[in-house]
Amino acid sequence: RIIKLSQNSNSSIGINQFNFSLLIKLICLFVFIRLLQCNFAVLKSNMEQPFIENNKHAEWIYWTGICNADRTNGLNQIKDCIDKFGFIQDFHLYSDISIALNVSIEEHKIGALYEALSDCVHLDFYEIKPSDKSLERTLMLNITFSKGTGDMKNEVIAVPG
Repeated sequence: RIIKLSQNSNSSIGINQFNFSLLIKLICLFVFIRLLQCNFAVLKSNMEQPFIENNKHAEWIYWTGICNADRTNGLNQIKDCIDKFGFIQDFHLYSDISIALNVSIEEHKIGALYEALSDCVHLDFYEIKPSDKSLERTLMLNITFSKGTGDMKNEVIAVPG
């Protein structure tokens, strides 16, 4: 049933049309609020579980350090240490100032790598928890070279011909 708001039939708006538009807006608002409630419930339940189960990066380890050797010698020492216990997945060299390394290593070798790297790099403190697991971990290693100038130049040997 439509109730006209004015006598002029051209400008009349039916109450049912108005209510229908309001009803659609209220339903959308209700659905939005319900989705927010569900998301908060999921977040809350995730926070109550142990950290390692919810954090997809929980197997990552972050180390930073300073190398006092020049870049070339320091990189050779660092590479030799890493090759004994794991392998380098990726690296980014930032001029001759720093390098960022992604190292893949088994969990039970982390302590030995830390000790070996400590001989050539001053690493931040890292509490090593004893482990006998062979779980694969990713080590994010950022090393700054104290003798870096920020103006790295690689000489290219002239090739005859």
